[in-house]
Amino acid sequence: MRAPVGVLFVVLAGYVVSLLARPVSDSHVWLDGWGVAGFELLASSLIFARGLVDRQARGFAFPLGLGGALWSLGDFVNTYMSAHGEHAGSPALFNYFWAGYFPLAFAGLMALMHRDVIKTTAANYLDGLLVLLVSSAALIAFLFTAIQHAVGEDTATVATNLLYPSLDVPVFGLTLIGIALLSSGRRARWYLLAGAGIVNVVGDCVAVFPALAGGVVGNALNAAAWPTSLLLIVAASWLAPGSGRPARENQSSGFLVPMVASLLAMAILFVGIVSGVSRVGMGLALLALMVSGLRFGLALRHSRALTEQRERELHAVAQRARDAHDALEAAAGELRAQSQRDVFGTQLSQALEMVDEEDATYEVVERAITEISSTSPAELLLADSSRAHLRRVASNPLAGAPGCSVESPFACVAVRRGQPVAFDSSEALNACPKLRGRDTGPCSAVCVPVGFMGRALGVLHSTGPVGSPPAGEQMARMATLATQAGARIGTVRAFEKTQLQASTDNLTGLINRRTLEVEIRELLRAGTPFALAVADLDKFKAINDTYGHEAGDRALRFFSQIAAGALRDGDVLARWGGEEFTIILPELDRHQALPVLDRIRHSLEAAHTGAHPRFTVSFGVTDSAAAVSMEQLLQIADAGLYRSKQCGRNRVTVVDGVSEEPTPDHAPADETAGQVVDGDGHLRHEAAPSGARADHGKAIDANGSAEGKSAIARRRTKAPALYDAADEPDPRATGLEIR
Repeated sequence: MRAPVGVLFVVLAGYVVSLLARPVSDSHVWLDGWGVAGFELLASSLIFARGLVDRQARGFAFPLGLGGALWSLGDFVNTYMSAHGEHAGSPALFNYFWAGYFPLAFAGLMALMHRDVIKTTAANYLDGLLVLLVSSAALIAFLFTAIQHAVGEDTATVATNLLYPSLDVPVFGLTLIGIALLSSGRRARWYLLAGAGIVNVVGDCVAVFPALAGGVVGNALNAAAWPTSLLLIVAASWLAPGSGRPARENQSSGFLVPMVASLLAMAILFVGIVSGVSRVGMGLALLALMVSGLRFGLALRHSRALTEQRERELHAVAQRARDAHDALEAAAGELRAQSQRDVFGTQLSQALEMVDEEDATYEVVERAITEISSTSPAELLLADSSRAHLRRVASNPLAGAPGCSVESPFACVAVRRGQPVAFDSSEALNACPKLRGRDTGPCSAVCVPVGFMGRALGVLHSTGPVGSPPAGEQMARMATLATQAGARIGTVRAFEKTQLQASTDNLTGLINRRTLEVEIRELLRAGTPFALAVADLDKFKAINDTYGHEAGDRALRFFSQIAAGALRDGDVLARWGGEEFTIILPELDRHQALPVLDRIRHSLEAAHTGAHPRFTVSFGVTDSAAAVSMEQLLQIADAGLYRSKQCGRNRVTVVDGVSEEPTPDHAPADETAGQVVDGDGHLRHEAAPSGARADHGKAIDANGSAEGKSAIARRRTKAPALYDAADEPDPRATGLEIR
């Protein structure tokens, strides 16, 4: 669409030049009449066509296109009547067509505002009506007589000509509101629409005064205003990007517009009563005052709805806070009661309060087990992260562990029942099967479940001689230990989980950029050698544009799973942002990292089944010997990534470090040299990423052919940090597999 719009701008520019180059009296019906009307109809059709090809644009494209068509029809009627010598009075038929443009334009802009800027309501349409009424009332009350005297036309003609600049006010004002509410960088479409509004205002104001329109410049402004305006709307519809974000909710009650309109209307009425002004102006001011009253009613209703919504939200928050407070109070009350009943519980509570790590909690548990009984074997079994297996985390340091063979939490009868269970003899009919067949022979036992807020964590298990299970006091202490240890372990785990969430990426589950920077700095501080790779999903923008952001999210998760599965236990994989990932490979240099990165690429390729969109990944890799700071390492690795992108993607570029050669003119200051590994995993050539000199090597294209040095030099630009894949050209859609 850029080419047709460009042609129309050239045609319009030629027409404006012709208006300035010829006398005003030298008018041609075929050019200034039929030609302009046809140009306007073509522009209106293009605006309307935007809604036909883009369903999301119909809300604003259809009204704007229909409004422009009405204006062009008015020009056709005016041209026809002028060509046949008809001189209709004001207002004529074409005046009604022209006036029909404005409500449709206002409706189209309101629809665009509702979609891209802020959610509009029915009251906002009344705001536009209020602006129109107040501006018209002020114009008629204070300026109409002076304008009529200056123009020298009859009242009907002057009123008709003044109608259009009055109608321009709410339409142009709405574009200014859109610009004000949008952040910079997202206003291109609204700037074009505001430009169209300015052109209309200038043209309509010139048309009011025949003396202005009679000059060459005035005639050009009047004649070219509307085709220019409609062409700017075409550019705004087809060429300018949208805001890129959904419209935010309207949290304003909207009292400002009706309040200002009411004050202005009352001022007009007051002046009219004191000094006498046009009754029509006073009537419009009175009507504006009535509409303001209706608008105040809608604002009050909206304000009441917002207040009720906020009260409900506050009530829900307060209720959740009360529930949480009650739960904490209940838990604290239970702990306090136990502490009051038993000095052991108080000491245990104080000891557990002083530990912040789970391992330290196990040490407190072991000391508590010894204090309960120094001769009874005892152990604390806790579930692992899958909750499918139990492992021993603490035991009696003096008497050892009884060695329970239970494998999972719910295989324990005490956990299933949710209460302590005691057995007099392991040989009894109703004894736990896990007690039989132990090397220590028959025994008695007690099992106390350990949990936190209703969730089973494990079991506290102790044994004794046959027929002599732990006494009531000992069982009570074990119950106290199980309760308090479970509460502390659960709290520590919850806190660790919160810390983990703060350090990980919500979408992929990988560590985030901030955590990665900490890891890199710690490795540099400790002097541990490592390889650093920067990865970027190739043509990721095409996935989002073709299949939607949900497919892009699935692609990010899919790559995260593949990459994590190809790394060692000590390697670090992080999401840097967007479609970019960073990998740390401790104890490897940049060349030793090549097989790891190739394994990721090949694993990614093998994992695609063909049922969904496919994609590849490019890497840039260096190591800690290449620079002394994290920022330099990331910049060097990113230069390698940029080179991988230049050489065709789906490959690894090994970057040796920052070049010490002089920097050529207009080249980036940081020059790097490296090696590129192509999509087949073969080392093809020595390459210099963005900014490096052509004599560092030749690039290999997708077929393995070498390009000349001049071809490489032509493509060199400064590598961004990190590389922004959103600037990549869109590829053709292929079958991408995303699970």
